[in-house]
Amino acid sequence: MKFVIGLGNPGRKYVYTRHNVGFRVLDNLAKLNNHRFKKDKFYEYSVYDNRVVLLKPLTYMNRSGEAVLKGLEQRKIDLESITIDNLLVVYDDLYIPLGDVRIRKKGADGGHNGIASVIQALSSQSFPRLKIGIGPEVGIEDNQINTNLFLRENTYSNYVLSNFSTQEEKILDNVIEFSTLLINSFINYDYETMINYYSKNK
Repeated sequence: MKFVIGLGNPGRKYVYTRHNVGFRVLDNLAKLNNHRFKKDKFYEYSVYDNRVVLLKPLTYMNRSGEAVLKGLEQRKIDLESITIDNLLVVYDDLYIPLGDVRIRKKGADGGHNGIASVIQALSSQSFPRLKIGIGPEVGIEDNQINTNLFLRENTYSNYVLSNFSTQEEKILDNVIEFSTLLINSFINYDYETMINYYSKNK
């Protein structure tokens, strides 16, 4: 069984915020494949013919790992059996420009509280991630440095919990479509196929 986990916050007021792009990618994926999300206590989930689970934690971002762990436990998935080909986490990244998408095989949380929670729950950093850029346009090449400069005058929480502008939504539509194609390649094949598709089409 494969798990694709999208991070975000539950509730109407968060639907279109920058922090919720993980949810929106999974919503699009389910819609295109004629699947609906069902609600459990800890998460919303959609099952693809008993072999793939799409999961959106309902525990709020900072406690995402709790829902992920519950989802795995309820389907009797042993943490030791997790590989790069059966678990993928989709989430926003402040240090990647809007319009860009990155894939990583493993790594630290990068300051993202949701990923920090997942790492803690799994007791491992060794799981692949699909990172959706939500970074501000600061006009200089090194986006990480300039995002830090931007945040000196704007708080992190205010920015990630703000809605996208109309123009940004147009960019995001393309990003969501591309991300959906990437995840489909992961679901239907494996991590390496997703990487190859990304390299050819980014």
